[in-house]
Amino acid sequence: MQGAQLNLDPSSAEARRWLVHTYGVISQIELLLSKLEDAETGQRAYLLTGSEEYLEPYLNALRDTPGSNAALSSPSPRAMGPGKDASQQLTELGPGVADTTLRQHRSIAQELTYIRNLTADNPAQQSNLDEMDDVVKKLLDYQAATIQARRTRDAGATGTWLGRGGAGGSRHAGRAGAV
Repeated sequence: MQGAQLNLDPSSAEARRWLVHTYGVISQIELLLSKLEDAETGQRAYLLTGSEEYLEPYLNALRDTPGSNAALSSPSPRAMGPGKDASQQLTELGPGVADTTLRQHRSIAQELTYIRNLTADNPAQQSNLDEMDDVVKKLLDYQAATIQARRTRDAGATGTWLGRGGAGGSRHAGRAGAV
């Protein structure tokens, strides 16, 4: 009986809702980090090989998914945290398990928006997200610039994109001229 009383205690239910909400936010941040890592993996592989197929993880991380915008503007009640009734809590399987929004594909920009919506009630987190937005924008701009530079160099002078004998093989061109 004592276990049943703990589940009905309003302060305990409120604490549980906040805990579930916190884990939901952490899960979304981990998804964002994973997408950033995917983008970097694709960018680096392309820079090393020059093969467009390696850009797929990069492009996928940037690709907005139609239909995800509705979920961005109104995250599921479970993801929104406190303020739900006890019957909603009874159906939960744990942080992130029953929330299909965690399994949806979203771009990096959409993930940032979703996290911003989840933390809308917390000014400190909104400030942190402002900083994160700036850092992510700079990172994505850098990645796009390096990809474009590789494409431009490949189109203009195949094999010399790294200058002094980089992965493109310009050192071999120097030898050919010396022979």
